[in-house]
Amino acid sequence: MDIREKLKAMTFPELVKFRQSLDEDKEYDEWDQAGDELRQRQLAVIPRPTCCQAAKDYPAVRFYAGFDKGKLKGAWQAGRPEGAEELAGKVTRGLTYHTSRPEARFCCYCGLHLPKLVPKKEFPEHTSRVTDGGYSCDTCGGSQDCVCLPPEFAFEPA
Repeated sequence: MDIREKLKAMTFPELVKFRQSLDEDKEYDEWDQAGDELRQRQLAVIPRPTCCQAAKDYPAVRFYAGFDKGKLKGAWQAGRPEGAEELAGKVTRGLTYHTSRPEARFCCYCGLHLPKLVPKKEFPEHTSRVTDGGYSCDTCGGSQDCVCLPPEFAFEPA
């Protein structure tokens, strides 16, 4: 069994422990492949519209979640144009750029309502909980190296 098959067969907690047990300098290939598998699993749990093929192929809307004053909140939001951070508050060609994303209510391709998502009754294990403004994960203690599932995983259809 090659390393990719071994990684795919692992549960999420097993994969996290396996990657943490590797020495990045000595076992770089396995460490890197385990990181790729973790990232794929993290991205796979983020809700995306599935109402039409265009929404699946070109995700212009996605569900964002996070903690605000200790409370889990989430909403469907549209993407923002490249460079919006640098242009925030400036008026260019008649457009004012903002750092926040507008809330989306409908699919921009087919016009259907986006599904309502609510927090799960129990906060899922191995899910990132950041309550200090974005500096460190309360679940794993990591910051830039957090390996938890994103907070979007804590939502389900109403």
